Amino acid sequence: MLWIFGAIVLANLLAVFALEGLHWFLPGDPVRYQLLHDLGITS
Repeated sequence: MLWIFGAIVLANLLAVFALEGLHWFLPGDPVRYQLLHDLGITS
């Protein structure tokens, strides 16, 4: 049961990292995945 909790936490950390990238602050309503934008994967 504990591994399910760990998987959920890990999934949330990955989602936040994709939204934030290597930046400390996000806008209140992000409209793109900043990490992908910084890497040039999306426009």
